[in-house]
Amino acid sequence: MSLRGAEATKQSQVLKTRVSLGCYWQKNKMSFGKFRDYIILGMLIGGIILCTSSPACSREKKISPPASTPGGQETFTPAEQDLLLQLARETLVNHVTRNPLPEAKAEQLTPHLKEIRACFVTLNRVDTGLRGCMGYIVPELPLHRCVIDRAVAAASQDPRFSPVRPEELDQIELEVSVLSVPQRLAFDGAQDLLKKLRPGVDGMVLKTRYGGSTFLPQVWEQLPVPEEFLGHLCRKHGAPAECWREDGIEVLTYQASVFKEKTLPPAKP
Repeated sequence: MSLRGAEATKQSQVLKTRVSLGCYWQKNKMSFGKFRDYIILGMLIGGIILCTSSPACSREKKISPPASTPGGQETFTPAEQDLLLQLARETLVNHVTRNPLPEAKAEQLTPHLKEIRACFVTLNRVDTGLRGCMGYIVPELPLHRCVIDRAVAAASQDPRFSPVRPEELDQIELEVSVLSVPQRLAFDGAQDLLKKLRPGVDGMVLKTRYGGSTFLPQVWEQLPVPEEFLGHLCRKHGAPAECWREDGIEVLTYQASVFKEKTLPPAKP
């Protein structure tokens, strides 16, 4: 989505654009939209929010840097991971079966789970693969609420798929990805970019003259060769596969802590 219209409005206006962000390079590739100057810690998407570089975009919520490991992934306790997965599962089941959405109990919520964060919820069918994946690139909601919100979106708002049906629930495995804040990657040309990539560690937002798109870190498992990873990321927003070699592109990287269900729980709410 072009931001030209936003440039004609007041400088402080925040342009909100809803996009679906896939976890894998298949089916219909969704555009991330064109960026203006940079992604700000801002609001939520049906996917993400893009801001201009006005003061209005920088006065939002205070976000504390999370504790992380040297590899960039955060430290979540087993109890925190289990609660996020439980919320995602209960949300999926209740939403699909048209029951009230769950709420985390106050005593269950650690300070970590109350932080304003960005996350993705991914649905995978055990027989056919990806069934839905929606997320926020920039933080907006408390983490426990973010997971609930994105589980609903993954089940019913990913435009690449029809809404999940009740009879599918016992065939769907859930994955929650908690994202760090995207950071601009400095590089000098295509070869330097290749040297600075961290396969298996970093997710990437790629901005080119054609638009922009993102891949979660998990996509490296399917595309371990950096040139192929970048090529598919270009194609995801409708650009030529070699556009990442052009001058003037911009790259932001982020990390994700990923939690997966160990077994398929019962589908009944």
